[in-house]
Amino acid sequence: MITREEIEYLAKLARIDVAEEEKDKIQKDIGNILEYVKKLEEVDVSQVLPTAHALDILNSVRDDSPVPESSSEKVHERRDILESFPEEENGYLKIKEIFQ
Repeated sequence: MITREEIEYLAKLARIDVAEEEKDKIQKDIGNILEYVKKLEEVDVSQVLPTAHALDILNSVRDDSPVPESSSEKVHERRDILESFPEEENGYLKIKEIFQ
């Protein structure tokens, strides 16, 4: 169980003001959380493999291989984008300023 002094200490560390009537509720809530954590510590997980993801999937990514800039498909794609964009400057797409 967590003590009232520990609640006051945590509030001081967090630099928050806790009203006297809130301290009892916080003490009870944190006590309940710590009890639940204590129950979880009793569970045997020695046979459970560590996981990084809840689902058994692999990353689906493309190969990271360079595409020559001179590829005619890329040149046409870039030209189409530049032609359809409202403003262009020195080969870059120009957008409106968002920070002033």
